[in-house]
Amino acid sequence: MGTLLLLAIVISLLAYFAYKYYNNPDPRKEFLKRQKLLMKNMDKTLRNVEKHKLEEENTASSSTTSYVIEEDGTILRQDNDTKSELVAQNDIKNISTFSTVSEKLLENSSRPRITSIQTQEEAAQEEFILRKRMMAGEQIDFSQCNSLLDTVNDIELWEIIVKNHLSQPNRPPVDIINNYSSERAVEFMEMIYRIVSSCVATNSDWCQLPPEFLKNIIVFSKNIDALYCIADMQESDLMESEYDECLFNELKQRAYNRYNFLTTKRK
Repeated sequence: MGTLLLLAIVISLLAYFAYKYYNNPDPRKEFLKRQKLLMKNMDKTLRNVEKHKLEEENTASSSTTSYVIEEDGTILRQDNDTKSELVAQNDIKNISTFSTVSEKLLENSSRPRITSIQTQEEAAQEEFILRKRMMAGEQIDFSQCNSLLDTVNDIELWEIIVKNHLSQPNRPPVDIINNYSSERAVEFMEMIYRIVSSCVATNSDWCQLPPEFLKNIIVFSKNIDALYCIADMQESDLMESEYDECLFNELKQRAYNRYNFLTTKRK
């Protein structure tokens, strides 16, 4: 009788612990389960992007719209009922390097949000137009600058961006001190980080600005926001893990001195 009672107690305990286990699963297992689900969803999203990209390319290949460049540089769009001549590809550098997918980080998140998908021809056309505008002395959006810096490995284009956006004041002004968290200020700082990183990097296979070029730009710069941003840069802001620390500190010091000169002169 005692043995049966003991056996009943053991069975009851086993049933109790089994119930608790299945109704209160290990949190680590739950975390791994959610992580696998997240990875599955991300993989599905990427496949959809690739599918969308291929569809866009196929659509573009059958498009009947073309562009014509006049002798004065004017770019005209023409439909299939008008004889037209496509933009000479020799006038556009690094056609294949321009990104067909533009991404932007969501606020307070490391997850990118796809903002646009371009065909190779559309990207090349946009690069040509932006290059032409900047060569005329025009400033473009900082987001457009960042896209070019990320996708076009051309030192000439990089130097044009630096001259237009670091030498002269921003038009319209950014006022980075009072609007530090605004979207435009963040895009501007990301542009500055890319430019400085390309100059101080010691082991990069991407475009590298000559140190003397950037030093001279800083010394004669009238862009208060750019000078403040460079002087305030930290090592964690650099895009490259291997960099010239002495050069980085020298650029920061030059920017600090120039910033103090301009702000003191204003007062």
